[in-house]
Amino acid sequence: MRMANYFKILCILYICLAGNAYSQCINTSAYGQATVTSCSSGTITTCNWGGEYSELNIQITGNFTFNSSIATDYFTLTDASNNVITFGNAPLTASITTPGLYRLHVSASSACGTNNVCRVTSYSCAGGSGGGNNPCINTSAYGQATVTSCSSGTITTCNWGGEYSELNFQTTGNFTFYSSISSDYLTFTTASNVVIAAGPQPLAVNIPSAGLYRLHVSANSSCATDNTCRVTSYGCINTPCSGTPVAGNAVASSTTSCAGQQIYFSLSGTTSASGLSYQWQSSPNGSTWSNIPFQTAPGFSQSVTSSTYFRCIVACGTYTAASGSAYVVTSSPLSYATVPYYETFDNVWQNGCATRNVPNNQHWTGNPLSGDNAWRRQDDGISASWNAPASGISSPASGVGYANFHSSMAGQHAKGELDFMVNMTQNAKYALSFYYLNPGGTDNLEVLLSTDAGTSFSIKGNYTTQAAWTKKTIYFNAVSSPSCIVRFRGYSDNGADDLGIDSMSIRMVCVNPTVTAVSTTTSICAGQTLTLTASGASSYTWTPGNITSPVAVVSPTVNTHYVVTATNDGLCFPTAAVSVSVTTCSGIEAYNTGQTEVSVFPNPVNDLLKVLVSGSHGIFTFELHDIYGRLVLKETLPEGGAVVPVQMLTPGVYIYKVIASDKHASTGRVLKQ
Repeated sequence: MRMANYFKILCILYICLAGNAYSQCINTSAYGQATVTSCSSGTITTCNWGGEYSELNIQITGNFTFNSSIATDYFTLTDASNNVITFGNAPLTASITTPGLYRLHVSASSACGTNNVCRVTSYSCAGGSGGGNNPCINTSAYGQATVTSCSSGTITTCNWGGEYSELNFQTTGNFTFYSSISSDYLTFTTASNVVIAAGPQPLAVNIPSAGLYRLHVSANSSCATDNTCRVTSYGCINTPCSGTPVAGNAVASSTTSCAGQQIYFSLSGTTSASGLSYQWQSSPNGSTWSNIPFQTAPGFSQSVTSSTYFRCIVACGTYTAASGSAYVVTSSPLSYATVPYYETFDNVWQNGCATRNVPNNQHWTGNPLSGDNAWRRQDDGISASWNAPASGISSPASGVGYANFHSSMAGQHAKGELDFMVNMTQNAKYALSFYYLNPGGTDNLEVLLSTDAGTSFSIKGNYTTQAAWTKKTIYFNAVSSPSCIVRFRGYSDNGADDLGIDSMSIRMVCVNPTVTAVSTTTSICAGQTLTLTASGASSYTWTPGNITSPVAVVSPTVNTHYVVTATNDGLCFPTAAVSVSVTTCSGIEAYNTGQTEVSVFPNPVNDLLKVLVSGSHGIFTFELHDIYGRLVLKETLPEGGAVVPVQMLTPGVYIYKVIASDKHASTGRVLKQ
């Protein structure tokens, strides 16, 4: 008995600790039940309350998804003894490995909230012993389509992996769903996320009754997400084909192709029937056609490297028809604009790898190509598939348009870039001017510059809120670079307003003169003078010293770095510099001991160094060592001394030694100029 009580206490502690750690919600009030005998879908109850649980008799194994008609509900799945199997927000996916009794606990929130609001709870099976594939249920809606007949059509042109589209089917039939990305994984559900079918695209689905449905798009079968645009479409097959089919028209997901971009081709207005065959063709001129190998489906993706026409031959037995063609143009070659350059953003934007995504396709690029964080002219966000294209925008500073970053709808901290390519071959100062607007929020604009064709960037300006259009001007030097990029980078706050730029200009302010600076010497003894000379401009200022002449005579006492700032016009101020090393030394280095006296002069020396030895007799040796101790010169001196040539030595400080025959030595320092 005592052991049993201990066991109960431990179980209670375990449940409490587990509940605290993993937010499990275990309810005590039962309502509703369901028996599951096959891998299918069905309703558990039509009026669960938050805080109740339903009893499930699951007689098969498989992968199940449990859902609620209230999107914020939180589920905990347990066995009949309330041992937790899994938990989380609806829809909840669980693997049932053993038939038996289970409980689905329904809470109003992850805090185990309760309420008396009716909700429908349901289940669906997709896999395990029942067959099929695991579903991927997404929670973010984007795009919609209404299907009124057994036909084909496009759902969206820019689904992201991890979104679903809402479909209003007003007819029944056997439909096939496609994605322009071949690796995509599709899940087809009711409006309450009851799974009907799931698998890689293309996905075949039988629509048994008219109503609302959802097509969930994932980047792969692991339910991965991404921000890559894809086209989703559908087709219907109800009856066998007969006679000559209607081929309709070829449709391209983009009429402008960029390097590496995949274009999805599909058919619009074509016959929908079984038994049809397809052969896609291409042509450089719209008149001479060639079959595209292996492209025999109603839709396919391909990278287009040159401007090309595309069409499809649709066949029913021996009867064939050619679709109308789609023409894809490769993007115009980019070039670097000359200075001065002006951009008002008023003209209709061009197709620079996407629909109307750059103000001038010759000098501009944008990234990303579409989505809320893609730059557009403020009244043309629909071409980027902006959410709420009319929200957050303002009136232009001038003219009819401005460059708009849709930060009010883009995700928090999402960024978008608009690049301008410009040739700045002069060693000069440039001025970049534009009008800027950002009424409020935490979104901001960075302006960056690359002088190496985009390999590296430096930040030149950062702007946050700006209640009214205000002119901004940035000055910078570009040193003889023909491949410069000015980047406007927006960061979003998902707030109330967008940010924008208008009336951009870039011009050269002045040319930097080529300034040089030289010194009569770069090594001196303390107290000596030297002359600094600058050239290449009309006025100069030397520092330290604040000497305002091209020639400056200075007497440094310590190592000194002299900088001259020069200008011709008071706008450009290039610099040049000279470094001078200073050594403590005397004019004559002398050594005296007893009757021997050694003198070494002049010091500093240019060409000839005199070494005199008096008061002693015999042969002497003279050595010069550099500051690293390396022997650089050695001479044998006659009695009395000699003149030693040193003009071949590099300017600097040297250590000398005079060695007598009696091994007596004298040492000192000498400065070679």
